[in-house]
Amino acid sequence: MPVTLDRGEAERLVHAYSDLILRLSYTYLKSTDDAQDICQTVFLCCSKAQAFSRA
Repeated sequence: MPVTLDRGEAERLVHAYSDLILRLSYTYLKSTDDAQDICQTVFLCCSKAQAFSRA
């Protein structure tokens, strides 16, 4: 059963983990633009997997 988060919790998770995802992505890719794309993709995939609700 997927975890459903309200908007506030989803925003908290984005705020809490986006810097980590960006830094890790940049370490491998050496490109700020690509690292930002990866970060956006991670949260988009979470959204599509219904980890975030529209509440």
